[in-house]
Amino acid sequence: MYTDPRPKLGASILIPLEFHRGQAVACIKAWAYEQDCAAESYELIVCAPDGLDPETEREIRQSLRPWDRFLKESSRHDMPLVAAAARQSASDLLIFTESHCLPGTNAVSTLLQVAEHNRNWAGFSCPTMPVVHNTLSRIEAEIYGSHIQRELESDGWLKVMDQCFVVRREAYSAAGGFRHEFGHFAEWLLAAEMHRLGLVVGMHPTRVLRHYYVGDMAELEAFTLDFAYGQIKYMAECRSEPASRYFSDIPELDEFLQRKRKDYRHLFGLKARVLRAATVHGLPWQTRQEGRSLPLRSLWYACVEAAVQAWLPWAAERLAEKKVRRAERRLSKAIDERDMLGVRNAFVAWFAGLVALSRQRFLRANRGLRETFSRSDDFPAVGVWLPQGAALDRPAVELLGFYESDKISDEVQIRWSHTAASVWLPLGHGRSTLVVEWHETRVLRPDELLRIEFNGAHVPPAAVKLEAHRLILEADVAGKGWYRLDLSVLPFLAAGDQRLLGLPVTAIRWQSSV
Repeated sequence: MYTDPRPKLGASILIPLEFHRGQAVACIKAWAYEQDCAAESYELIVCAPDGLDPETEREIRQSLRPWDRFLKESSRHDMPLVAAAARQSASDLLIFTESHCLPGTNAVSTLLQVAEHNRNWAGFSCPTMPVVHNTLSRIEAEIYGSHIQRELESDGWLKVMDQCFVVRREAYSAAGGFRHEFGHFAEWLLAAEMHRLGLVVGMHPTRVLRHYYVGDMAELEAFTLDFAYGQIKYMAECRSEPASRYFSDIPELDEFLQRKRKDYRHLFGLKARVLRAATVHGLPWQTRQEGRSLPLRSLWYACVEAAVQAWLPWAAERLAEKKVRRAERRLSKAIDERDMLGVRNAFVAWFAGLVALSRQRFLRANRGLRETFSRSDDFPAVGVWLPQGAALDRPAVELLGFYESDKISDEVQIRWSHTAASVWLPLGHGRSTLVVEWHETRVLRPDELLRIEFNGAHVPPAAVKLEAHRLILEADVAGKGWYRLDLSVLPFLAAGDQRLLGLPVTAIRWQSSV
């Protein structure tokens, strides 16, 4: 006679079936019948989307034990599926995984043992062993795997990796669970919220799962677009939430909210000057360096993008789509030629293009977000902007023509400018001293500093004190207000970086005196 064993359950294993990559049946069977611990010590909750292949569904249902459960949801996305599974679980310990991750025979017993030995942890993640089968899957495993390993081993907060994430139900609920309306970005959001609440998420080096990397461009594209869309959606709709401070500002969103068309037109003029100056300096139209086209061709494309933003903003999404397809063709060609360096570089460019495309799609679909940006009325006599301020306090300056923050080390963050960029500063009345500092990655020579403008007026080189890693200028300010500083420099070519880079800014300081 069957007795319901659920009161004895040590864990609930939650498995969504979207993106199973053909591994679903093997995954479920390995969890259900190949573990070295008592079968009654855990349950499986499998959540499938409508439209799952009937034969696959039949096999999975037949593979489940009497106390396991098979759920169906209308969503075709992993996050709503796994969130639904978590709501139905009967255990105080939740094990989140993916249906393309195959467990070893000791997976359940090991994870339960780690949880028992680390009772001060609200949860923990484990790395996985990659399973690859083609060139793209090897690059995918290398890039994603190194990112995951780096985050898990760092002192940072990003420790929720849902391929193998174990969490106590109380902590999961306190942090709001996976907020599936933000797509795959919900993983990062849960990590931030748990850290904000002081809930310790650990990392354990044991590898009890084999992660099957698909190496399929269509699936990778869908995942990347979804994650980037969820990130910008969250930052647009939930900036007042405390957890938003964990995430770098998104340049496209901030510029969309703050800037007017005239600002973009001015930036186009700055970039056009950079292109002309680079031509005069004899930079070639195109050279091959680490699998990328440099540098005049890239500068020309940057001018086209700036012109679109200035005069044809509705075409920004179409332009981003074209960049993605160019990178996709480069990636396919490099794979066919078995050029591994070319594959890596093209993969990074393709990924960056997909992020930009997803953001443009969100902005086009949410034109109602545009508003007059509410600037601060505080004009401190002394002020400083730091790149890491985006993760702690919203910076006291406004930017146009900057990339997202980069981390040089745990102690040093930078924010690369484009070759032309603008900074709005809240200055008080009187004489102001402005200082722009940058990382030693770049030593700026006088001939590489093309032009400086303050509040629309050209600043002659003699009025600027230029040092290797900083510049200083003084300006008379008629009254308290926001003043624009424009910088144009020749492009800097960083090894392994395919962006058009300007200055790796570490700080912007200002001091006003009557």
